[in-house]
Amino acid sequence: MGLHIFIVSGCSSTKNAVEIIDVCTKIKDPSHSLISTIQDDLNKKAYQKFIYKYKSLKGSQLFFTDTFYHSKDNLNSLCLRTKISSAPEIKWKYKTLHIKNSCYNASDVKLSNSIEKAVDFSLKTAVSKNFPEMMNKDWNIVKNNIFDIKHSEPDINLKNNTICLDVKAKIYTDVISIDNTNQKSQNHKFEYIEDFSGFKLGDKADQYGKKIIIQQSNTGNGLSTLNKKGSFAIFNAGLKKNIKVKIYIQNQWNQNPIVSKKIQVAKLIYANKSSDKIEVKTSPYIFNSVKADIYIGGTKSEESNFPIASNYDVVSFTKKRREMRFFINGRFMGRFYLNGDIVSKISIPVSPDVIIDAVEIKETD
Repeated sequence: MGLHIFIVSGCSSTKNAVEIIDVCTKIKDPSHSLISTIQDDLNKKAYQKFIYKYKSLKGSQLFFTDTFYHSKDNLNSLCLRTKISSAPEIKWKYKTLHIKNSCYNASDVKLSNSIEKAVDFSLKTAVSKNFPEMMNKDWNIVKNNIFDIKHSEPDINLKNNTICLDVKAKIYTDVISIDNTNQKSQNHKFEYIEDFSGFKLGDKADQYGKKIIIQQSNTGNGLSTLNKKGSFAIFNAGLKKNIKVKIYIQNQWNQNPIVSKKIQVAKLIYANKSSDKIEVKTSPYIFNSVKADIYIGGTKSEESNFPIASNYDVVSFTKKRREMRFFINGRFMGRFYLNGDIVSKISIPVSPDVIIDAVEIKETD
């Protein structure tokens, strides 16, 4: 029996919900920060806090009222207080997908996530066959519109490494969700900004990687780990070719004594699974400077130096197609040519001594 997909139309509704939301964000440099950008960031944080409580309203029309902004901590933070409410009895059209006898070829059916991948494969197959226009969007956005996912007991073939099952799910066909990685709607450029102010000290942050926790930094909260061997924090880069990235890091060079060593500060992971490491080899220099060689994409820059920062170091780069311009603490460190094109994720190493204060990833022209 081959694959069969059945579609049934339907409609759902949600009741009105009202919540008073308070959120704040740190301002790295008040003299150079655009107030409109900061307000956009606060609105995004307020939306996410509301949706965390009312998950069923994700993607619906929401109303922000009684909104006002205020500062605290000697103007180093801006806060938003607002009332968010949903429109009463919003009706969403959806389709029910019945996927019969979908079979997935797994690399190893014994892996714990093999059944999850088989279900995901079934959903992608059904969407691509019945709503091909949706496949032009990021799959995570499409999947945010799929709900009530159920599947039958899987038929697992250990010899052929195949998993066959039936899947039933509902998909909204007239709503585009905002995904919870801070990605804007399809009509806007990808933008990801996170300063971890929404977490509490000691929180586990498993969404960023294994053994990642929230620690106190010089400027607020940050990502770190208690694992002596270190760990990696992973951030979504939106599958973009042209991006500008800023990584605010504490204790990379600004607190630790400068010794001759080579460290990895980030890794670009591409859509085709290839990657480029960004490595910095430092040695003591004079006064408040560090001498460094930069290794990216198999190429090495000419030896240069960068200033040591006080609170945190800022590693930044601008990638346009396969060319990268790399900076440390505002100092241009070289131009590099990369192995990959479309960036899927950015991996940043952390250790018990190193804390990520904030990460910014923005799509550019």
